[in-house]
Amino acid sequence: MLIFPINSTGGNPSRAPLHWNLLVFDVEARTWAFYNSWFKGKINDFNFMQDAEMVKEYVHKRRQELLGTEEMQKADDPFQLIVKEDCPQQKDFL
Repeated sequence: MLIFPINSTGGNPSRAPLHWNLLVFDVEARTWAFYNSWFKGKINDFNFMQDAEMVKEYVHKRRQELLGTEEMQKADDPFQLIVKEDCPQQKDFL
């Protein structure tokens, strides 16, 4: 299991990071779990999933490179990304 704390820009790279999310890669379960305490939609113009997808994509590419097989390099990412909607939520904006 790998745990990635992400200081997210909300999907806007020109914005300073403003919120911490957590991304968990569970190799045995073959899943990524995304935890966001602002999930309930308090801020509509932020896309925190975009930052999580970038980390997931980077890890998949590195994994392909390290495994080195031609078949693996052509394979799609077999690990599912699950948004954990039942994580604790913040009550206020900041």
